[in-house]
Amino acid sequence: MPRFMSNNVESIEANLVSFKYAQLQEATNWFKEFLGNGAYGSVYKGIMDFGREVQMAVKKQSKLVERGENEFRTDLSVIGRTHHKNLVRLLGFCDAGDQRPLI
Repeated sequence: MPRFMSNNVESIEANLVSFKYAQLQEATNWFKEFLGNGAYGSVYKGIMDFGREVQMAVKKQSKLVERGENEFRTDLSVIGRTHHKNLVRLLGFCDAGDQRPLI
């Protein structure tokens, strides 16, 4: 990975919330409300209290073991830099072994 990308990923991660997997299980009611499929995984509805209830989409990566660390970090970088009125903003991620959802 080129040096400038590595630094960029670190700076993007600094602006994201790192969630525990148990928090995401609770927020999504154990991944019960399926919203659809995204690239490399399924998306579920979640609600978390940040002083007020916030709805969020949690993307569980289904191909993480095959894709590896570099691809996970690239997803964080690309999605973290994407801002558009019709897209949701990347709020955070979970790095719990083989469970690495994007929020």
